[in-house]
Amino acid sequence: MTESNITPIRPEEAEYAVIQRGDMQQFARYVGQLAATVTALQRDMETIKRENAMRITINHQQAKALTQKMRERAGQICERYSLDEKKHGAAIRGAIRRAVLSEYGIQDVHDLPLGCFEEARAQIAAYSNYALVRKRREVDAK
Repeated sequence: MTESNITPIRPEEAEYAVIQRGDMQQFARYVGQLAATVTALQRDMETIKRENAMRITINHQQAKALTQKMRERAGQICERYSLDEKKHGAAIRGAIRRAVLSEYGIQDVHDLPLGCFEEARAQIAAYSNYALVRKRREVDAK
């Protein structure tokens, strides 16, 4: 949580200022401080919610679905560029996997934050690396 420059008020102070003296300017100042405090707390709570969302990771079925999506995309790339999937599929799948892991700074697909699942699926579906295809063709040529 972030620290605030606002000093908290005690209920007795607000009650004294408003009821005893009838000072509406003082009351307005206290209400303003209270509003600023509530706004700061709300901002801090949103930050905590976002951080917690990044800590919750995908489940096993979702990890399997991503792995399957990687396998399918590698097959599509092999088919599109006329590469033998048995020979080059694993290398392309590995490249897709490394791209996803490095994008999210994780060590394993299971560590992917839940909030990033759909984004990762879209990244896999759009994966393209012609430099890798050229490299795989050079392997074939040797």
